[in-house]
Amino acid sequence: AQRNLPENYRLFRRLLHSRQYDVVHLHIFHSLSLVYARLARDAGVTVRIAHSHNTALRSSPLRPLKLLLHRAARALLTNCATDLWACSGAAADFLFSAKALRRRGFQWIPNGIHTELFRFDAGGRAAARRELGLSDELLVGNIGRLCAQKNQAFLLDAFAALLAGRPESRLLLVGEGEAEEALRRKAEQLGCGDKVIFYGVSSHVERLLWAMDVFAFPSRFEGLGIAAVEAQAAGLPVLASEHVPPEAGVTPLLQALPLDAGAAGWAQALQALCRPSGRREDWAAAVRRGGFDVADAAARIQAYYGRSLSEERSEDFNYFPQRPGGALPPQVPGQHRRPDLPPSGDYPDRRRLPRRLRGHLRRLRRPGRAHPGHPPAQPGRLRRAKRRAGRRHRGVDRLGGRGRLD
Repeated sequence: AQRNLPENYRLFRRLLHSRQYDVVHLHIFHSLSLVYARLARDAGVTVRIAHSHNTALRSSPLRPLKLLLHRAARALLTNCATDLWACSGAAADFLFSAKALRRRGFQWIPNGIHTELFRFDAGGRAAARRELGLSDELLVGNIGRLCAQKNQAFLLDAFAALLAGRPESRLLLVGEGEAEEALRRKAEQLGCGDKVIFYGVSSHVERLLWAMDVFAFPSRFEGLGIAAVEAQAAGLPVLASEHVPPEAGVTPLLQALPLDAGAAGWAQALQALCRPSGRREDWAAAVRRGGFDVADAAARIQAYYGRSLSEERSEDFNYFPQRPGGALPPQVPGQHRRPDLPPSGDYPDRRRLPRRLRGHLRRLRRPGRAHPGHPPAQPGRLRRAKRRAGRRHRGVDRLGGRGRLD
């Protein structure tokens, strides 16, 4: 379960120790999840990617406590990740510590979409508008979860103001969520309940985007705002709040307007944006050139995986020289993902040491700890650990230096 965090940690640790993972890629919405990067580090995974997709925490009675824990985890756990990725600069600032960002920076990875799927189709627009019972009406649209974050309540106020100048307008809300009933009541109170279409969840949002004339996106916070990118791929003008990251403005179709402009200001801007601006079919190619096509994004990530693994195997897996590329041997059930190095003369024989000390030495010698982003153990620390392990094993008194031999 999502809220059973101790159970999640236990299962994740067990998974890491039972499989041979070269890369762990974490898609994260708050910094407490960076603890999974720490578990991966302790399991010897050499490439640990933390990928941020959020810029704020949802409103709740426990939000102040959650924000405190988030800030503490951000400061303590960011360095457990070897690579910092984010869908926007704001998402990186939210999840990663300022110190780590100044020292290491972050990699911008856009959320990919099927740009060709959203390419405007005039026949599809006509069919979708017929299904909605529309002909020449101005259709304002929004796609997203019906919740406080997406701010559809403000959009209803703006739409009611728009009706004063364009009474034939309609509002299409695609999605579902905990705020749906409150939004329906508000629409009735504003006197526009018969002009608002609560569509629900759809598996063909591209056809609904083709049917729209303008896309409204008054979110209170967004990691990126992928719905706005999809709307631009469909050739729709987009009016977004100032809380939508600038990375979402991949084309000139997106215009930002602060929520402080009020419902009247948004109504005026929506009416101005609904005018056609060129051929809607051409904007899908522009979105692809901006790097948002899912095939291009996937190829970029896959290339990074391959480059990282080749670098790691050349450095960390060279104790299997007989295997091409330093590949790991077949996994033995219950075996740690990184076999121990052959015993050396200056180490005590691990077969004679207590289990706790054997595990301590194994962690110190794990090759994955030498990856950039996690400094290797210092030689002095290794010498002290070996000396301490051997002294305890021989039964030497830590205070007087004398003791009984086993």
